[in-house]
Amino acid sequence: MIPRAASAQFKTVRLFQSENRSRGERIGLGLLWMVILVLGCSDAAPPIENSAGANPAPASAPRTGPPNVILVTLDTTRADALGTYGQSRPASPVVDALASGGVLFEQVSTSNPETLPSHATILTGLWPFSHGVRANSGYVMSATNETLAEILLQKGYRTAAEISARVLRASTLIDQGFEEFRGADDPTARMKEVFFVDEAGGKRSTNTRVGEDISQRGIEFIRRNQKRPFFLWLHYFDAHAPYSAPGKFNSQIPDSRYHAEVAHEDDALGRVVAEVKRLGLVEETLFVITADHGEGMNEHGEQSHSYGIYETTMRVPLVLAGLPDLPKGSRIRWPVRTVDIAPTVLEILGFKNNQGMQGESLVPLIKDPNHSLDLTGYGESTRFATTFGLPVIRFIRQGRWKYIHKVSPELYDLDADPNETRNLIGTEPQKAAELRERLKALLEEEAGAAPEDSIVEVDPNTEAELKVLGYLAHEAISLDANHESLDLWGEDTNGALPDANRLSEIRGLLMRKQFANASEILTPILQRYPESTVVLDMETTIQHGLGNDDAAFKALTRILELSPCDKKARTNALGLLSRQKLDQRTPDTLRRAAEACPEDLELLNEYAWLLATSPRTDFRNGEKAVYFSELAVAGSDSPSLPHLDTLACALAEKGDFSEAIQVTEENLARARSEKEPAFVLDLLESRLASFKSNQAIRQEEPSDQQND
Repeated sequence: MIPRAASAQFKTVRLFQSENRSRGERIGLGLLWMVILVLGCSDAAPPIENSAGANPAPASAPRTGPPNVILVTLDTTRADALGTYGQSRPASPVVDALASGGVLFEQVSTSNPETLPSHATILTGLWPFSHGVRANSGYVMSATNETLAEILLQKGYRTAAEISARVLRASTLIDQGFEEFRGADDPTARMKEVFFVDEAGGKRSTNTRVGEDISQRGIEFIRRNQKRPFFLWLHYFDAHAPYSAPGKFNSQIPDSRYHAEVAHEDDALGRVVAEVKRLGLVEETLFVITADHGEGMNEHGEQSHSYGIYETTMRVPLVLAGLPDLPKGSRIRWPVRTVDIAPTVLEILGFKNNQGMQGESLVPLIKDPNHSLDLTGYGESTRFATTFGLPVIRFIRQGRWKYIHKVSPELYDLDADPNETRNLIGTEPQKAAELRERLKALLEEEAGAAPEDSIVEVDPNTEAELKVLGYLAHEAISLDANHESLDLWGEDTNGALPDANRLSEIRGLLMRKQFANASEILTPILQRYPESTVVLDMETTIQHGLGNDDAAFKALTRILELSPCDKKARTNALGLLSRQKLDQRTPDTLRRAAEACPEDLELLNEYAWLLATSPRTDFRNGEKAVYFSELAVAGSDSPSLPHLDTLACALAEKGDFSEAIQVTEENLARARSEKEPAFVLDLLESRLASFKSNQAIRQEEPSDQQND
């Protein structure tokens, strides 16, 4: 990540300068503010408060420096949900007004139908296969990526983000470059409890960060920094299910709870726009309005989003407005991409475009709407791959033509058929072949090695949060050569969509512990996808809930055969075994995992602990215990106290009591210096006494089988 620069020099030039100036000077914007808006979700509407008390007066002296940037993302907002894109419901008067005074891009493709990878593309100007974030779970933003926030931070900007979606929490590292980052998991965020009916008809609730809180905190930041350049990202979450708009919006749009939420987020955004006007900054402000993805709304068989890559979820809005140099009411018909946002922002600001970005600046289109950049649109969904083991599906768009690459490929003329109802794959085979070759070339030319540190384990808290939002949490899929190529196998992904919808229903049943009903729905799905770790995980939960732990363990064993390093499956398998009399399945499970996943230090330590301390003689092996324990210790620059304790116990089991004593004495001294709790010191002193008496450490064996 890039540290904040102590100072920076800025150009003060205008957008449309004489052509004899340098490219950066011709494009740069002087003494202007920039506000980037990307469509998200929000909540009820208390009055905006000032943390200092009264509202501050507008700045008495003009500010100097480059434009400010405010990035507002309205999650799950389809382009056609907005009035300026043809929506007849009164859902977006604020955005519509901005569009009428600025530039609107009619055909905009996002890169992924999930929130985290899509935002990663917006912030980096890279495709998902390059920045490395391929889904909402199992991935983080690698620090090797350079974000728009980092670039502006280096240029002397103050940077902040107010985020309402848990999938964009700071632990995903999407916060790179932001000096202040407040997510939905922040204790100071204002939350609202939302009650809703899930896919299985059950009543549930969740907490969501209200849009008014996003706006209020954003306004406070603007007030504090109105005399200096800043980059502010505001993310709203209203249009994402579950829907819970305040009553006035449901009264305003009674026939669609989704569009009522779009109106809700638009209203929250309006507060920010009004404050910018009140501060006298409206002519120094650029609004860039876009979305991370749309919503299926049961079109093309998809209830929500994440799976399909039709226009319902992949076409998003993009509006630039506010700057006096911008054309008023301009509508650009040429296809563009959200990957173009970051390079466009940089060029408008007058900064050199990052040569590593894969997007293109759209400024030439702003200057000449009749000039096409001939951009190639690309999008992908890994959800069928992670859920059912099917291929990654991709689309490529060139001009009016869109080709979807899957087992049963599809080709659409979007000018004539924007709703994608007439598949022309049979009547335009040459065009399909041409686009397939373009897709192949794109992947070969631009798909470099993604950062290895973008793949992470899914922790239980994250999994629970994602499930409440309707997502199936999963580990990152290993996108091998088959997945990254255009090779195809299995059934067509459209045939799996009904099962994807049923999995959402099963998730609701499991949360209400209706295991028998869930099993009835899951059984045929498991028969169709016997190697799906997501489906097998559900089978594990169901069988355990029904009291069939042997069947649950069988499903977990199958998961570990398919994915040996699946930590959740391994933990659950050992958890089931821990409630029973010890048998050979415990060491076998750990041994296979340790051999397959030598980089997992906790796993190595766990296996070494069993080999060193098991109450069963046939499980213990001091020599192997020392081997695996030493691997765990050597794998860290600063081994933990528990890992060193395991090493001491392994040495004792091997009979090397003098070494066990030495390790424990050093461990005890470190524990004292680090002021560890008394029970830790007592445990280590007890270990030391045992080793001095030439006694190894033994666990207690469970006395009775437990099925709680």
